[in-house]
Amino acid sequence: MILHNYPNTILLDLDGTIADSLKLLKFSYKKFLNNLHLDASDTEFDSLNGPPITEVVSKLKKIYSLNEEEHILIRNYFDIIDASYMNVKPIPGASSFLKKAHSLNCRIGVVTSNTKKRTISWLKNVNFYHMIDFVISSEDVINGKPNPEPYILAFKKSYTQIDSIVVIEDSLQGARSSVDAGLRTLVLSSNNKQQWPDKVELISSLKEASEKLWDLKLF
Repeated sequence: MILHNYPNTILLDLDGTIADSLKLLKFSYKKFLNNLHLDASDTEFDSLNGPPITEVVSKLKKIYSLNEEEHILIRNYFDIIDASYMNVKPIPGASSFLKKAHSLNCRIGVVTSNTKKRTISWLKNVNFYHMIDFVISSEDVINGKPNPEPYILAFKKSYTQIDSIVVIEDSLQGARSSVDAGLRTLVLSSNNKQQWPDKVELISSLKEASEKLWDLKLF
């Protein structure tokens, strides 16, 4: 007997998952520190990938004992990102993945540490927004990723059973947030050496995610 075993809700991170923005975010991180005459590192950027920029700036202020007021540092960081963010292209396969989920009447949520304004502007710019049911952004939570709060809120907003939700993430902090919220989590990464949380499923592309979630299952 052939049965459909589709998820009812798909929750997607934005940066690095459907928006090919990690190069821009890394550039912004390096430019922010370089403007302060400080050296940046890929290792440090990776460790900061996931939480909201406000938290990232707060951590950098402490790490480097920055004298500037935090709200000024945050504004400067945002200015660097905003200068180029609308030029960010979708991750390969993102359009096809969203169209497939939408055609199967999945609820689609974007759960991001980015700002709501930037997220919605980008989704509209690449013609994805009409397929998105809701956005959970950095402004909607007290505790950002890796805390589970963003995905707990997304679960409540999905109005579906927890075992019918699938999350797609790309960062360690995002994966921890999702797993700790009790959600099935696919991680878009080829880094098998990373100490991913238990039960995450590694995928190499959104095409693979589509095949994993929506191929017909034989029982």
